[in-house]
Amino acid sequence: MFEQDRASGPGRHYGSRLAWLPDGTLLMSIGDRGSEPPRAQASDDHAGSTLRLTATGGVPDDNPFVGDDTTLDEIYSMGNRNIQGMTVLSNGEAWASEHGPRTGDELNHIEAGNNYGWPTVSQGNDYATNEPIGEDSLPGMEDPVYLFEGRFAPAGLAEVTSEAFGEWQGSLLAGGLGSEKLLRLRLDEGRVAEEELILQGEVGRIRDVRQGPDGAIYLLTDDPQGGLYRLAPTDQ
Repeated sequence: MFEQDRASGPGRHYGSRLAWLPDGTLLMSIGDRGSEPPRAQASDDHAGSTLRLTATGGVPDDNPFVGDDTTLDEIYSMGNRNIQGMTVLSNGEAWASEHGPRTGDELNHIEAGNNYGWPTVSQGNDYATNEPIGEDSLPGMEDPVYLFEGRFAPAGLAEVTSEAFGEWQGSLLAGGLGSEKLLRLRLDEGRVAEEELILQGEVGRIRDVRQGPDGAIYLLTDDPQGGLYRLAPTDQ
């Protein structure tokens, strides 16, 4: 269905998350592949981007860079380091949680044609020197909607729509790997108005977060003895 435009050797920062848009097209995240961050700013390279594809792997005619000979037609957004959580909300908006380097983990509203900055703009630091990477903000590049505190290591993102969860409806649930956290993020007009810690360390590294057809929340962990956990409201 799809093959990245070039092979990569480092063996990390693959992405990849998939999410269907309301029009039946598919969003796919591709990581920057680790060893060459500037690839995320290269418009002729799939690495460090989100792609928008048809259900059979083709290019939608209204993709933002169709007709631009300098940019691959599949590219929907650029400057994404390593998205490992992505969901399409009930209102049709695409949101993603993205690994920064040393801190700087981001929540972004993914929109057509936007550049999210990596590595030219970043709120994270270099692993070896702990010095800042890039600028805090630049014209023409999107600032993150939200920065996770510390080294959150985001993976898995889901919107709560189940009536069973009451006031949680419309919030995002974000999983964390190294942090072993599950956070609830309440959205208000495109910003995060509230953060609530739901779990920390009880189940381990959270790789994926989904709401099931039964309205419960499911967490997938990736430890050697990892498992699938089901969360449901308690009776008050």
